[in-house]
Amino acid sequence: MPNFVPLMRLLSKLNHWLMFDVFMLALIVAVVKLSGLADVSPGIGLWAFLALMFASISSIASYDTHGVWDRYSSVLARQQLSPGAVKGGDRLAESGAMGRTGLTRHSATCNTCGLLSDCHPSVESPVCPRCDDTLHPRKVDSLNRTWALLIAGYVLFIPANLLPITITTSLFGTQPDTIMSGVAYFWHEGAYDLAIIIFTASIFVPLLKLLSLTFLAWSAQRRMTWESQQRTRLYRLVEFVGKWSMLDIFVVAMLARLVQFSSLASIEAGPGALAFAAVVVVTMFAAMAFDPRLLWDPLEKNNCSGENRD
Repeated sequence: MPNFVPLMRLLSKLNHWLMFDVFMLALIVAVVKLSGLADVSPGIGLWAFLALMFASISSIASYDTHGVWDRYSSVLARQQLSPGAVKGGDRLAESGAMGRTGLTRHSATCNTCGLLSDCHPSVESPVCPRCDDTLHPRKVDSLNRTWALLIAGYVLFIPANLLPITITTSLFGTQPDTIMSGVAYFWHEGAYDLAIIIFTASIFVPLLKLLSLTFLAWSAQRRMTWESQQRTRLYRLVEFVGKWSMLDIFVVAMLARLVQFSSLASIEAGPGALAFAAVVVVTMFAAMAFDPRLLWDPLEKNNCSGENRD
C-alpha cells in the first residue's frame, strides 16, 4: 500500500474541520471589537497571516482528490489488484439498475475514496480494494448515534446562551458578556452587518442545525417517503453551514489572547464559551453520524414492491 493512501484517508477525515474562511471572518470581528478598546493598526504579521490563509484555501480548493484516486485506480487496474471494483456509473450501466441504491445490489461506496465495490452480506468485514478502508452499506448505528448527539446538543445549547462567553475586566469593573449581549454591543455601535453575522452564525445557525437534524433523523426513523430529494438538500445545507458556528469561539480565543493589559484591561473566556464550543462540535459530529442514504431506502422499498406487483 503506497504511503500516500493513509495520508489521503487522513485528509478525507480532516476536510470537515478546515475552517480558514471562518477564522478570517472571526479575525475581522475581533479587530472591530478591539478598536473600541484601543487604537488598532495592522502589522506585517497580519498581512502575512492573511496571505498564508489565502494560499492554504487556494491550494485545498485546487486539489483534485477524485482525480488522484482515479489515477491510482488506473495503476491498480494495470496491476490487476482490484478486479471487483468499477466506477459507479459503469456498474449501474452494466447491472441495468439505474435508480436503485447499492444496498439492494449488495454494493457499497467507500467513505474514504468514493469507489463503488461489492459488499455482499456473506462477506465478513469487507474492505475497499483501493484504499483498504472498511466498507459499510450504511453508517453503523447511524440513527442511535445521531439522536444521542442531538440530545447532548440541546442540553448544551441552554448554558451556551445563558452563561457569559467572555469576562472583561478593566478599571471600571468586571463585565460578563453573553452571545446576545455581544450582538447588542455591535448593534449599538452601528456595526449592523457584524451584529447580524454574529447572531446568524452563533444563534440562528446552531438552532437551525439542531432542528433540521432532528427532523431528518425523525423522518428517517419513521421511514417517510415524502420529498427525499429536498430532505437530502437540507442535509447538505446543514453539513455546509455547521462550521460557521465556530465564529464566536474564534473571536473569543483571539480577544482572550490579545487583550491582556495587566491591571488596565483583560478579556477571559467564560463558561459559556466552553458550552458553545461543545454545541458546535457535537452538532458537527451529529451531521457526520447521520446517513442521508436512509432518506432514500423507504422510497426504494416502495418501488420494489410496485415492481413485484406488476
